[in-house]
Amino acid sequence: MQRGLRVRVPAGRYRHVPKSLERSRLEPGVVSVKLDAPGVGTISEHDLSGGSETFRLSSLTRPGQAADHLAGGRAGPSVETPRPEEERR
Repeated sequence: MQRGLRVRVPAGRYRHVPKSLERSRLEPGVVSVKLDAPGVGTISEHDLSGGSETFRLSSLTRPGQAADHLAGGRAGPSVETPRPEEERR
């Protein structure tokens, strides 16, 4: 395991990234290199041997950005519709 790497993927640049080798009983013979950014999770993974899968994080939506992303960048006010039981009061 290596620590403190700087890694660039389509989603951005990350520092203090540990690099580890991963094996799985589900895929015997496959060895993967995995890069996990602090506070984000896996940002890159690729098979060294026994496989051909590759993963690179292409985008990231942080909490609080979801409304902007879903509204196409035009977040408006939040309106809550009352339930029928509340309207009777």
